[in-house]
Amino acid sequence: MLETLFKIFLTIGLSFVVITSILSVNWVWKSQIDVKETFKFLVKNKIENTQGVLVTRDPNSIYQDGKVVGTFSDEPKEKNNELFFTKIYNAKYLNKDEFLEYRRIKCKIKNIGLEGEIDVFQGDSSVILRGVTCKKI
Repeated sequence: MLETLFKIFLTIGLSFVVITSILSVNWVWKSQIDVKETFKFLVKNKIENTQGVLVTRDPNSIYQDGKVVGTFSDEPKEKNNELFFTKIYNAKYLNKDEFLEYRRIKCKIKNIGLEGEIDVFQGDSSVILRGVTCKKI
């Protein structure tokens, strides 16, 4: 009787560890590692060392064609299939007519409240967008 209970608890415990491990690995692959861009990188570039092989995504950045085109500090507000960004920084290379990706969500810019440019360092400038509304695709 005691041996059977021990086996049951051991089986439940090991099952929990295995399932938790599988879910953790799945989460990392889906939310932290950009598989598509990693394979593009591997195909395009000759790999001489293994550092920098995995392409990761910054959760506080906006992407177009796999490249960072803007960052934000405040979480966007979601409402009625739209995202509202209070401020988007470093948006110099953001193409407003193209789709953008925010945490794997594709959306299109619908409205920009205010656009400004500031000089950062010796002629280099940065674009800040305020009140950006995007429609999810």
